[in-house]
Amino acid sequence: MDTTTTTDVRRNNLRLLIREAGGNDRIAKRLKMGKRELGHLTNLKGECRIGSWLARDIENKLGIETGWLDMSHEYLPHEARSIARKWLILPAALQDQIEGYIDLQIDSLRFELKATQDDKTDFSKIHKRQSSWEK
Repeated sequence: MDTTTTTDVRRNNLRLLIREAGGNDRIAKRLKMGKRELGHLTNLKGECRIGSWLARDIENKLGIETGWLDMSHEYLPHEARSIARKWLILPAALQDQIEGYIDLQIDSLRFELKATQDDKTDFSKIHKRQSSWEK
């Protein structure tokens, strides 16, 4: 049974942000808090609770999506987390354009893959026909 609390998830995500930002100094400046105060929030002993109000304030000051701190992101590779953060700051119209482009590329790759598989299937049928002619 998983006993991870919302505060634990938020604390882990805050530590993740600190690691990726290059340390406490950068995040502390962006959050407009002292390094000591930030240290209390990320303390492994869990002495300081990260409530909803504080979590939303942190997300707002760091420019990340509301609720981001509440969901575990440890399962994502570093590159995926980096791309996800960049994606979140793009304007919606640009996100739509990029999604359309990605969908087009995926459809194109599927078509090429299917054509390649069909070609292999056709060759195997021809090979079987040739084998039966040789008998």
